[in-house]
Amino acid sequence: MNCNQITPTVLAEEKDFRPWCASCALKQEDRILGSFETLPDVDQRIELAFLEKQLKTLGQEYDEKARIYLEDDSERKEYEDSRAGEEDIPVARLAEIMRQQGLSIGRNQLYVWLRKRGFAYFDALRNRNLPTRQSLDKKRMTIEYKTYVEKKSGRLKQSPQIQITPLGQAFFIRALAEERSRG
Repeated sequence: MNCNQITPTVLAEEKDFRPWCASCALKQEDRILGSFETLPDVDQRIELAFLEKQLKTLGQEYDEKARIYLEDDSERKEYEDSRAGEEDIPVARLAEIMRQQGLSIGRNQLYVWLRKRGFAYFDALRNRNLPTRQSLDKKRMTIEYKTYVEKKSGRLKQSPQIQITPLGQAFFIRALAEERSRG
């Protein structure tokens, strides 16, 4: 047998029956399938295996970052979940809901209460009550702009109005009820 040859030696009488590829450096499964891989094919396989490992690593990194993002963003998720079934309502509607629950307060009194507690302020330029930055950041209120036609000039104008989110509705009803029960 040649010293460079990889296949095992065979007996002299069996040499006649050897397949032609017995002297080649083929794997058993390649002999069965009749395939023979060249060096570029092997390189491609190695590269594909490497790319699969990279893809798996990137997938794990992505999953980890997504998990961290979702944990950090739990407050936003809680807010969105609280808004799932309900809509933002104006202050007048919140006053009606409070009256139905036994808290005697009207729209104007509720605006005064919101201003005293620092949840809203009066903008003299627009002649409107607007939510404070803190109320907007804590997702208790939003601003909705209503479009109307000015009577004198006929131009379209926008007027900001306070809208109470479902999270804010629960907070304000609870806060007012606690305040009324204490005093």
